[in-house]
Amino acid sequence: MDMEYPLFVPPEHLAVKGRTNWSAKEAREYKEWLLSVLDERVDALMEALEELERSNPVEHLEALGLKAAAHLADVPFSEESPTWRQLTNRGYALAGDIGLLVARYLLRDAPKKLRWEVLRKPKSELAYNLPVLEGFSSNNYMDPIGGSIAEAWGILRGNKGGDIWCISYQHWMSDT
Repeated sequence: MDMEYPLFVPPEHLAVKGRTNWSAKEAREYKEWLLSVLDERVDALMEALEELERSNPVEHLEALGLKAAAHLADVPFSEESPTWRQLTNRGYALAGDIGLLVARYLLRDAPKKLRWEVLRKPKSELAYNLPVLEGFSSNNYMDPIGGSIAEAWGILRGNKGGDIWCISYQHWMSDT
């Protein structure tokens, strides 16, 4: 894989302000930016991992996830720390992009139910001011980027395997 995997770089004025301090307008601007780069990022992810999109998302996410898990365990996607490996900025980008791929499949497979929304309440939510998928039967929302990064941490700690994104897709599809 190209060691220069693209970093996840939102518009600078939003990045420096920090999402918890964004106005509603700025949160919508971030969502619009994210949706404008989503396909480009996901396509770059698939190219980097040499796993082209498939009609069956379960098979695709499993194959892609196994490759991603192997890369996440190495430089430049993670580095040694006193306790366990830590994600680097490239590792965060890779994990976030897999989450965007899961979201893209969910939206493709449940287009009349799911939609992107900005989570505005409560402020205590981890995904406050961020774009999330809503419309699930359980009334839960999915934070594709944050959730995927959490799964990547699980892989580095040895608690999860590369099939976690396939499992995630199946879980959320069962909730549509």
